[in-house]
Formats: sequence, C-alpha cells, structure tokens
Amino acid sequence: MAGSSLGGDPAALRVLATLLRSRPQTLPELRGLRGLPTSDLDGVLERLVRSGFIELSGDRILYHAPDRAVEAQAAALAELVTLLPDLTREWQRGGNTAVVIDAELVHGHEQQWRPGPGTPP
Repeated sequence: MAGSSLGGDPAALRVLATLLRSRPQTLPELRGLRGLPTSDLDGVLERLVRSGFIELSGDRILYHAPDRAVEAQAAALAELVTLLPDLTREWQRGGNTAVVIDAELVHGHEQQWRPGPGTPP
C-alpha cells in the first residue's frame, strides 16, 4: 500500500518543480510548457492535488507553498499515528480464529430463562 508521498515519484517531482518555478495559471498554459512528461500528466496532477501542493478549479491551477503542503501531510500522519494502537488491536482481533457466539445474558431475579426457538416448554 503506497501513500501520497512524492519521494518515489520522479515524474511528479519533475512536474512539481516546473509548476513551482513557472507557475502557469491554467491547464492549457501548463500543457504548453516544454519538457513535461505528458503520458500521464493528468495522473501526476491528481497526485499533486492529493499531496496538497496544488488545487485545480476547472482549468485554473492554484498553488500552495511547499512548506504548507508538507506541514499538512505531517499533521495527517501524526493524526494517523495516534490511531495506530486502536487499528493494531482491530487487526489482531481480525486474525483471531476464536469462535464468537451471539448470546443474551439474562440477569436479575425478575427475569426467567426464556426457552430459545425450537426448545420445548
């Protein structure tokens, strides 16, 4: 399972560097730039949006400072790390092969054991 980190995505890093340097305002302006990988440009832009470096509004491109985007990713990771103990516990429960039964506990002197379905009275 891969995250939205761009560290292992040379095409995205190349497009991001070009965007930050030249800052085209629209997608047509971006597509007009030379030297960009065009085979999966839409996919690269989508990854940059998910990573928080840019926003797309129609054909307009809005930019976020790299430190803001990285800070948001770090905050999201920190929040996820706080959930790790609960997620790990659920993971371990999922691997448990113990049999789970559905039971009703009847408690108190007013309650009588009720026969289950198919049990003779």
